[in-house]
Amino acid sequence: QTLDARKAEADRFLQQGNQLFQQGDMRKALLSFEEALKIYEQINDTISVGQALGSIGNVYIFLGEYQKSIQFLQQALTIFKKTDVTPESKDTILTFIGMTLGNLGNAYTALGEHRKAIEFFQQNQKIAKELGNKASEGAALTGLGSAYDDLGEHKKAIEFHQKRQKIAEELNYQKGIGAALYNQGISYASLGEYKKATVLFQKALAIFKEISDSYGESLALNGLGSVYTYLGEYEKAIKSIQ
Repeated sequence: QTLDARKAEADRFLQQGNQLFQQGDMRKALLSFEEALKIYEQINDTISVGQALGSIGNVYIFLGEYQKSIQFLQQALTIFKKTDVTPESKDTILTFIGMTLGNLGNAYTALGEHRKAIEFFQQNQKIAKELGNKASEGAALTGLGSAYDDLGEHKKAIEFHQKRQKIAEELNYQKGIGAALYNQGISYASLGEYKKATVLFQKALAIFKEISDSYGESLALNGLGSVYTYLGEYEKAIKSIQ
């Protein structure tokens, strides 16, 4: 097989892995990414090796194997950072670095290492801003908000969730707006501001209903159930939770 044919074969495995990942078949996705990695290593395609390593690391997050995930993501990050950047390849390499940093943030969040997660999300946000990638910046802001909530710094968390909402509104990304409102509701509820939380959960619920996002709907209803309980409005709470 020629070098081009080998690369095309590896690219097919990578693409197949991405499709399986989107379908939620993580074990099969992992096998495809591993096949791609093997070929990329054989043909010394360094950037693609980094891509495959990053994809494997991301799968391990979804499989709940966070330490394993971090190992692969760190390897990918090292490769991308060592790559000689040309003016043509700069944006692509920075995009890969940003994605990898975001996934490292997710892995450390899952491990409960929130300070470490914040470092990675901050780097991710900086790169996303530099690239003008609003979607990626929004994801980084969500990660930062959630990390500060987990640390009990709810006022700081609200600032990030509000920034996230603004970006989602600019992009007209309804799911992102709903999620940002819901996350603000969680933060305000944690501060004991239940009336404010109620309004935010209701707004989130309306958006999730409109876009037929049943998972988002159930989260918002659960949030409402909790705040109605704290407010002593038990009938409303029962209705929401049911």
